Amino acid sequence: MKISGIFIALLLLFTLVACDQGTPSRPTVVTDQCTNIATTSLTAHGTITGENITRRGFYYGTSSLYGLNFDGTEDFVQFPQGSQPTGAFTLAIWCKPTSWDHTTYPGLFGGTGLMSYASGLSGISITRYQTSLVFDVADGTNATRRTMSPSITDIAPVGQWSFIVLTNSGVAAAGGLKLYRNNAVPVGNTTGAATVRWSENYTRLGRSQWGGGYFKGIIGEVRIYDRALNATEIQALYHGQDVTGSLRGYWKLDEGAGTIAYDSSGHGNNGILFNGPVWFIGGSSVSETGNFGSGAYSLDITGLVPNTWYRIMAFAENGLGTGYGNVVTYKTPA
Repeated sequence: MKISGIFIALLLLFTLVACDQGTPSRPTVVTDQCTNIATTSLTAHGTITGENITRRGFYYGTSSLYGLNFDGTEDFVQFPQGSQPTGAFTLAIWCKPTSWDHTTYPGLFGGTGLMSYASGLSGISITRYQTSLVFDVADGTNATRRTMSPSITDIAPVGQWSFIVLTNSGVAAAGGLKLYRNNAVPVGNTTGAATVRWSENYTRLGRSQWGGGYFKGIIGEVRIYDRALNATEIQALYHGQDVTGSLRGYWKLDEGAGTIAYDSSGHGNNGILFNGPVWFIGGSSVSETGNFGSGAYSLDITGLVPNTWYRIMAFAENGLGTGYGNVVTYKTPA
């Protein structure tokens, strides 16, 4: 009996120790401040929490480093009621289309679409129509349509990352609706909408209601603000810097797995993935393999372009998955 009691005590002790080890998980990673920033190179730093690291390194690039890859058939993300702007607004989207010709009216963003001036008219829509990328806004209860239709190749060329920003001043006056691409110089403007009409409870990313067209390509970060950002703020967003005032929804699209696109604005406007858009991590990378543990590490990134803003993100892998860090931004000297 005494031996049995000792055995049970040892078994309980072993169980407690085992439980105290915690559940194994993929690494947790932080991207630290970069150093030695030169004309064409810098030293990136990261910190890993986790064990049995088999690969670690950094992703870097001049555009969004993550997002969702849409195949152009039936996949999209649905944002809930509460994410829609109702007056002055800014909509900012990183995208890299792989085709605009794979379907009828492929859509980048929208509600029920803007096919009619009756009950179906709602909100904001970005849709290809013929050779143009049509930016529509529904104005107030009378469903007046505000439209800009620049060439697709001027706004979102196939195979290139484009940062598209649409702002509305909330004033029904000429120049109140403005369109920007990449460098914060307006590439179009028209009469603004005092209020924005929404006739349904959600919006969709990657889908248009014009013939049920779907976007084909990668969509990165998506932001919605309750005000019209100015050119300086848009330039800051393009360079990967935060602009937080009046942020209604911010979907980083950096989850890497799962069926939820989490809203980082604090408003809880989480999106739901439908029909399988694929999580994407891109850009260039430097990495090393081996048997690593927790702690700090660093790697040199070379071959950069002078006088250019870069985004850098640390990552680490073990047998249970990959952990990604935050994104930091730096500009190489001229």
